[in-house]
Amino acid sequence: MRDAEICTALRARRIGAAGDPRFRLDFFTAEDMAARVLLDRYPLVRDGGPRAQAVIIGFGRLGRAVLREIARRPRLDGAPFSVTVRGPSQETVSDFLNLFPAIRESCSVTCESDAPRPPGGEELTHTFVCLSGNDEALNAGLAAAHSMTVGSGQVVICMSEPSPFGPVLSGKTALLDDVRGRLSIFEVIEEACMPARIKEDLFDQLARAIHRAYVDNCVARGDSPEVNRSMRPWAELPDDLKRANLAQAMHIGTKLEAIDCVVTPESVTAPAFAFTEGEIEQLAQMEHERWMQERRRPAGTPTGRSSRTAGPGPTARRRPGPPATARPPR
Repeated sequence: MRDAEICTALRARRIGAAGDPRFRLDFFTAEDMAARVLLDRYPLVRDGGPRAQAVIIGFGRLGRAVLREIARRPRLDGAPFSVTVRGPSQETVSDFLNLFPAIRESCSVTCESDAPRPPGGEELTHTFVCLSGNDEALNAGLAAAHSMTVGSGQVVICMSEPSPFGPVLSGKTALLDDVRGRLSIFEVIEEACMPARIKEDLFDQLARAIHRAYVDNCVARGDSPEVNRSMRPWAELPDDLKRANLAQAMHIGTKLEAIDCVVTPESVTAPAFAFTEGEIEQLAQMEHERWMQERRRPAGTPTGRSSRTAGPGPTARRRPGPPATARPPR
């Protein structure tokens, strides 16, 4: 899809549907898919390393997708990510943040003029050039690379169309100076539309978020990977535990239907929402029953876990009319 807001609205409808679990349906934009790959390859937080601040040059579909993806990423110390958006007006950025208010909870966003400037001091900075035209992106990326200081991070030029500059800048046959490995090319369509990545649908992403929340809760109570095999990174998780997280994600719609709630895209105009104590108790019982059913299955089937997801995305509201009445979402 091309419109991120429509995509988010349709995904909200998909999360809340208690349909046949054997049928998989997803909605996505190429820009959102590319942004996930981009932040996996150039993360702002690495284990044991300093946190990088982000600069986004260009605020079209890709630039907005990159900002949303940054906001979804876990913050190890709880402090917001520092993100500078270069190009659009403050009003444009504010309007966008109103559509996705959870970004403000995860990111400190500022705007700058189009003129590039060197990062201050020795701060680690990842600059993502997200302009729509290849020539414009290349020009802005080279200008940003020229302004880099020693140890100032990475400049990634996102190419919206196929480009020969990737091989020219990297690899054994490189013909251009890549600023000591700090200047690189990212092919948006090529990276976003690989079949294996498209298979990672909405429920796969929710399953990963459930696992991440579970690990965070375990760390908070003092557990360690040495005594809890479930605290591994998703890529190292056994298949049975991956399936368990996926089963929990696919059960969200069933639970919401049971308490007469639906999922809606989060926005500043949405009424505030909070589950009642009775609803929390009912949801906990449903999750425990689902988990027990998994435990009773033959060996080799998944083991469930209960946890909550977080980050920008849909929120919940009650269905209008009896038996529930609408009251202010968050």
